[in-house]
Amino acid sequence: MKLSPRLLAMYGQIGKGERVADIGTDHAYIPILLMKNGISPMVIMSDISAGSMKKAKGNCIEQGFDFPAPCFRVGDGLSTILPGEVDTVVIGGLGGRTIAGILAADQKRTNSFRKLVLQPRNNSGELRLYLHLTGWRIARETLAPEGKFICEIITALAPEKGNEFFPEFSGEDGLVRLLEEGRNCRWRYPESFRELPPDQKRLLQKRLDWKFESIRQEIENLGRSTGDWNDRIAELEEEREYLTWIGENLT
Repeated sequence: MKLSPRLLAMYGQIGKGERVADIGTDHAYIPILLMKNGISPMVIMSDISAGSMKKAKGNCIEQGFDFPAPCFRVGDGLSTILPGEVDTVVIGGLGGRTIAGILAADQKRTNSFRKLVLQPRNNSGELRLYLHLTGWRIARETLAPEGKFICEIITALAPEKGNEFFPEFSGEDGLVRLLEEGRNCRWRYPESFRELPPDQKRLLQKRLDWKFESIRQEIENLGRSTGDWNDRIAELEEEREYLTWIGENLT
């Protein structure tokens, strides 16, 4: 069984002795590797899809693990996990806004866990803002390649007692409005990216190169358009200046 660099990076955020729930487990690759290498004493594999759960069970048996039935749970988000039942919750392969929605659906339950290992496919800035608003501390940022994409893995630690926050919002639209600030490039490309190790900085440079080209093209297109786009162009230029600062001394 071979894990992709993305899954390996997520696996690498889990410490020895941590009980783990893998939400949206699909093939159950991370839980299997955690057990195979003696990292976790207990794993829970959860997925909203019964078909994915059947696939997970098959892979576990194929790898020599006959987990008891309670290790496999079909349900939505964190609803299948009891408060405090595990130390670490892993959620990957979903949009950042969707992950935030899963966590926000029952903030008290979410705050009962010690660590979150999150891999947003998009909207990572909004997920970082959500963690900030609810008192979770981002302890580590990791980048990993997957095909033509550079994936982000966010490891966050639970708020200390008394520092928990419960932002008020109503439904999905309310959450979107609450996290609107997270679209700012300062949330999408946090200052902590400047502290990435050398191999990670090379991946960040690839992302920045793509972003710089995207900004250049948009400014060029706006310059040819009719109408007053000065505010948007100024915004893009400010974003480019900030990203240039993030990218200084990466090589």
